[in-house]
Amino acid sequence: MIYDHPWPNYKKIPYETREQWFHKWVIRSEIKKTLYVHWETDTGFKHQRLTNRANRASVRSSKYTDGSTTFMKTKVRLSKSLDCDATLVETFKYTHTLKENKAKFADQRSVYHYMKTGGRNVTQQSQQSGEDASGFVASVFSR
Repeated sequence: MIYDHPWPNYKKIPYETREQWFHKWVIRSEIKKTLYVHWETDTGFKHQRLTNRANRASVRSSKYTDGSTTFMKTKVRLSKSLDCDATLVETFKYTHTLKENKAKFADQRSVYHYMKTGGRNVTQQSQQSGEDASGFVASVFSR
């Protein structure tokens, strides 16, 4: 089977086509069982898994939208595009808002965290530097 249609994303590919394409990557049952045993018995892996689960469920957790790019690499890239040093709060806002609408946060936790830890600081810093602070309003979140 070849890629012969202009599907814009994975979810648009018909289920039958996806099954045909990815059937060759199905893990054999004996390998899958070995992996499950490892995941359940390896203490380091189990600790990491439980830590990650707790972090995702935490009230402090929020939805990071910048893919595999690290926060600090994004800060450097954002600083270059702004021609000034981007603050951590500005970088947080950039990495937790929707790509198609930078005025909306990706989730309610991001709004909460932004307002709790620094939303006011961005406004203060922007006013001090004479920049327009309207781009940093977090109350525009909607679902």
